[in-house]
Amino acid sequence: MRPEVPLTVRTISPFQFALLVTTAFLGLGLFQFPRGIVQVAGNETLYAFALSGFGAIAGVWLIFRVAHVAPNQTVFAWAQRALPWPVYGLFLALADGLHLGLPMVAMGEFAALVRTFFLPDTPPWAVSSLMVGMALWMLWWDLPQLVRTVQIVFLPVVAATIAFSGLLIPHFQDGWALQWVPITRPGALVQGALIGFQSFLGYEVIALLWPYVPPTERPRAERWAYLALLGAFSLYTLQLVLTFGTEDPYFLLTLDWPALSALRLISVPGIVINKLGLLVVVLWGLLTMFFVSIRCWAICHATLPALARQGGRTYRLIASAVMTAIW
Repeated sequence: MRPEVPLTVRTISPFQFALLVTTAFLGLGLFQFPRGIVQVAGNETLYAFALSGFGAIAGVWLIFRVAHVAPNQTVFAWAQRALPWPVYGLFLALADGLHLGLPMVAMGEFAALVRTFFLPDTPPWAVSSLMVGMALWMLWWDLPQLVRTVQIVFLPVVAATIAFSGLLIPHFQDGWALQWVPITRPGALVQGALIGFQSFLGYEVIALLWPYVPPTERPRAERWAYLALLGAFSLYTLQLVLTFGTEDPYFLLTLDWPALSALRLISVPGIVINKLGLLVVVLWGLLTMFFVSIRCWAICHATLPALARQGGRTYRLIASAVMTAIW
């Protein structure tokens, strides 16, 4: 048998690092946000979401502290040598379970959304096959191809989201829902914050991506990561404000996808695509695809040290198996 060709992972810039960290969580909670928080926190939704944002920043700070312990190797390669095998095995199983479960949720949600609003006669497996196939192709040649694709597409998608969201302003009629009110249910506030925190799950890939940042660039990469997190928080805040302002919060509770319901109000007659809101949803599908790709990449590079293999063949076999499980 021929020996495997080692993976040739190049270094990434601080900006690319921040983009990958952001897309590792941004594709999960966009469609259902903020229904889960509203269901639990009610009038304290604004406080709960602000608390979840502070929690995410604190979590990123803690992950960076872990990454600094062994900055030139992934946390899994370090843990394999530092921890007893049973503890390391449990750590690896929990991490891989998280990385596998979250893209399953994201893929199922997006496939159901596409089938409901765009392709009602298309079986869900066909939508999932297309998404999984494209996600697998993006990470087939490891990090260089993945980061280039994200870098080209991510910023235009975010810019289009912000630009099109401005067209919702004429439909803004429920501004009363954004009033600050006294906190009367601290328990519900904390529970809502925990649900809102789920929208930021994914930043733990910092510990896997950190070795690929050149040592001299790491302080700047850390600053970029915090700025990217604040940018994602601002994007969620914009979505929260526009969703509350265009839909009665009590009506919002009855919707499966509040953001989609709000964006469907955007209509510009006289152009080729007059339902621009639905176009935004299609663009968000790219974020879902990035989310799935990065999660699969994380499983591969968390598992390779345990197998004592670093070759491209093993990497692609793991990636194919993971994508099949997600499908």
